[in-house]
Amino acid sequence: MEKVSVIVPIYKVEKYLRDCLESIINQSYRDLEIILIDDGSPDNSGGIADEYAGKDSRIKVIHKQNGGVAGARNDGLRMATGKYVTFVDSDDILHLRQYEILHSLIGQTGADIATCEKQDFVDGTLVDLKTECEMRGSEISKDDAIVQMVCNKDVGNYFMLRMYKIELFDGIQFPEGKVYEDVATLYKLVDRAKKIAYTDQKLYFYRVAREGAITSNFTKKKLQDSLEAYYAQYSFLKEKYKDVKDYICLAYVKSYTSAMEKMMINGYHDMYDQEYVLNRYGDFKEAFDNTSEQVLMDNLEPYRLNSSAILYRSRGLYEGLFDSIYELKNKN
Repeated sequence: MEKVSVIVPIYKVEKYLRDCLESIINQSYRDLEIILIDDGSPDNSGGIADEYAGKDSRIKVIHKQNGGVAGARNDGLRMATGKYVTFVDSDDILHLRQYEILHSLIGQTGADIATCEKQDFVDGTLVDLKTECEMRGSEISKDDAIVQMVCNKDVGNYFMLRMYKIELFDGIQFPEGKVYEDVATLYKLVDRAKKIAYTDQKLYFYRVAREGAITSNFTKKKLQDSLEAYYAQYSFLKEKYKDVKDYICLAYVKSYTSAMEKMMINGYHDMYDQEYVLNRYGDFKEAFDNTSEQVLMDNLEPYRLNSSAILYRSRGLYEGLFDSIYELKNKN
């Protein structure tokens, strides 16, 4: 068997970590190197990691000062000795055949990346990790892989849904000190891959609505990092993948509009005229112009389509609309 390195950053997940680790150590694919990075967690997560390392010789544990998910993943990559590598968020759980199926897909197709889909589940609900699944999937074109990454909500930029040949990471690291590290990094690996395989089976269970999740609060830093990451992805892909440029532009329209919505909803009006916001507005309008009306209609929710159209017409009109909405809300 070929070794697969599994990298798991850990931070404040003592309530969920055992379920996550049980789903990894009980994978049907057995040749795993499981690297747990305790990222300075203040709860008992590090102790749980050590407990599991004492029970399973495949587990290695790093304890370090808190530096964020990107730094923890980079530390894991430096330790990894597998031919392949994959990642897990420590509050999520895996179907017990996820790695067997992804590794088989790579073997069948000669792919550099194999991808599955995710299933969201609400914190507190039970998940069946042994649901019936099949050894199925196929190679997909690079264009299809790009569209999946930027538009498919069940695949998207989620690093954890993929198994990678580890050499793809030569010279590529996650941007430390940043959030939206998946968006900022995945497109580089997809571009570098010669072949990509895909199964439409939902083999990764993604926990939503949990208290303390890193994605649960939208801060000013997240806003800035999201604008930077999505712009880097957009500016790179639009020049190289012209046959699917509609969808690449669509993704940027959606991400910029979403960022503006969150800015207004959170009352971050002082950010509205920041250079990194102003500089991206022209790119947003360009992306909107280069997305066909049909693609916009088919892929944007009605409220997001309306929001994007108003923002396109005038930033001032957009800001004024939000101000009016909140004035009415406060009066009531």
